[in-house]
This record gives sequence, C-alpha cells and structure tokens, in this order.
Amino acid sequence: MSETKNFVQPLQLGIFAVLSILMLGLHISSALTAADRLAFEWMEVIRADWITTFLSALTFLGGASALAPLGIIVVIVCFLKGYRSEALTIFLTLLVQGKKLVVAHSACCVRAGLLIGCEPCVSGGSLPE
Repeated sequence: MSETKNFVQPLQLGIFAVLSILMLGLHISSALTAADRLAFEWMEVIRADWITTFLSALTFLGGASALAPLGIIVVIVCFLKGYRSEALTIFLTLLVQGKKLVVAHSACCVRAGLLIGCEPCVSGGSLPE
C-alpha cells in the first residue's frame, strides 16, 4: 500500500506542475483573454431577462442582508437544541465577519474620500450591498 502512495503523490505533484506551467503560458500568451472574450460574446447571445432576474435573486440570497437573519435563526435553533458550542461558534463567526464588512466598507470610504458624506459610516446605518 505504501508503494502505491509513494508513486501517486509525486505523480500528482508532476501533473499539478505541468498544468501550472500550461496555465502560466496561456496567461502570458493572452490566450486566456481571448477565451474570456469568446465567453462574454456567447453570454450576450444567450442572455435573457428571466436569467438575469434569477441570478440577481441568487446574488441577493448570498448577500449580508439575507444571510445575517438566516445565521441568527441557525444560532437560535442550535442553542435551543442544546448545541451550545456550535451556536457560539456560528455567532462569533457572524460577529467577526460583520465587523470585517464594516471595517472594509469604512476603509473603502476613507480611500474614496467619502467618509463625511457616507450615510452608513456616519449614522451607523446599514451597509450597501
């Protein structure tokens, strides 16, 4: 069994190295940019309003305004079911991520020179998505 492991690990590293060199070469030759351009042209062809609406809804569901209440519900359910350490972990994760979001938004406003006129930064209101 160890002989197989000793053979597979260098093989995986070799494949990774070859693929990395290939991707670097494609990047340097701008072949990836051409592929991106073709992908964007194809997306323009298949674009539909209902797809845009659906993907916008998914984006909203992945945003802070939708995930924060869901996270609080999960914390409450975990706490009530007796999973105290899990509830604390999820709560602290939400707290830290929220703090990072506020700090990142404030830093963005400072760089843009908008700290005085940015309503969420001044009043402590909600952050824009």
